[in-house]
Amino acid sequence: MAKQKPPKVEHRCEARVPEPDGWGRSRSCPNRGKFERNGKWYCGIHDPVRKAEKEKQRDLEYNAESKRRGWNIGRQDRFKTAMKNALSLLENEKRIDARLALARALETD
Repeated sequence: MAKQKPPKVEHRCEARVPEPDGWGRSRSCPNRGKFERNGKWYCGIHDPVRKAEKEKQRDLEYNAESKRRGWNIGRQDRFKTAMKNALSLLENEKRIDARLALARALETD
């Protein structure tokens, strides 16, 4: 009698994908799971590690393009500085000064 191979265990991707009908419903991803992350299986598309790497690469490319084109990406830094200054004034009970300082900082754009 010939030996039979044990059945191959095939895992499915654990991610949820939207239904194509447009009603906001979702279903399980139909792809085969290739990567096991934290006890769950994911396909090549929904692998959390791969998605994070792609997002990081996309952000680096966007920042490089922004600098090349001269887009204003320092606005967030100015806003954070203005918020810190406003909060320090609020702690010192100078609420009107804080509002004015924040308004002046935001008017520069």
